[in-house]
Amino acid sequence: MFGDMAVGEFYLMQSHLETMRKVLSQEGSFDIINNKYLQLSPKPVQTPQVVILEYRAVDSNTIHPAYRNWIQQYATAVSKGILGEIRSKYTMLPSPGGGAQLNGQALKQESVQEMEKLSQQLLQEIEEPPAFTMF
Repeated sequence: MFGDMAVGEFYLMQSHLETMRKVLSQEGSFDIINNKYLQLSPKPVQTPQVVILEYRAVDSNTIHPAYRNWIQQYATAVSKGILGEIRSKYTMLPSPGGGAQLNGQALKQESVQEMEKLSQQLLQEIEEPPAFTMF
């Protein structure tokens, strides 16, 4: 069936079919407008009111450097966990020199410990906003 079809043509056909499914069916999608609002399509049918969603992306220019550093450290810890999952699938890689031992379990444990430590650090450093009361 696809004997003389190139990989690029197959990819274009798949993306065209996906676009057609979105247009002809109720599969939802969204667009970001002016870096501020989400436009949902198709229009939600569950509510009669107009739905406006405000989208606020994280702006790295306005984040305090300490929090930016915390986000980078947390992302590194999560990445360690993902790498640990990958490396734990194979405990040893064979090679002519005797093979290489992979440290997947150790990376996963380090990841969990670092994420817990960073979560505790964040909870201790961030102060809750004052509670407003009505008189």
